[in-house]
Amino acid sequence: MIKLKSIVLVSLFLVSSQIFAADIVFVKRDKGKTHTIMALDLSKRAVLWEVTPCLIGNFSEKTSVGILVGCDDSNVVLLEPETGKVVWRRDLAMQEPDERRRERRPYREIKINRYHAERPDGFFVSSSDEVYVLIGRKGEYLMRCDQQACTDAPKADREESKK
Repeated sequence: MIKLKSIVLVSLFLVSSQIFAADIVFVKRDKGKTHTIMALDLSKRAVLWEVTPCLIGNFSEKTSVGILVGCDDSNVVLLEPETGKVVWRRDLAMQEPDERRRERRPYREIKINRYHAERPDGFFVSSSDEVYVLIGRKGEYLMRCDQQACTDAPKADREESKK
């Protein structure tokens, strides 16, 4: 009897997760000066949730671990697909390798406006075609590429981002 209940529960989970994946879409919606991210259930014709993870969101991309949002305020945000709650947030302007440049630069200069790919180690995003960044699945800052070179994040930054 316990084995039968387990099989039924696993079957229901698999069916519900397939329906969830097929009928739920995530979209960016402009609301004047702010942008929201919405989860829409197409089969029920309903909005499941709507959140504003940053002032201006440039993309919302469904990934294997959540909904990745790139923002104009230099943040990359990962949302839970079921609720829209923030899982993690990474401010890429504060990851500028040269501390003097980090202090000199305007805070909002790095606009994360392009999603390129999901990789086994994380997500590849960019600020136009100027600065490319690899962010780990848990929000770790892994790599930065610009016109001069590609550099791994300093070990201290990788360790700090794991906390």
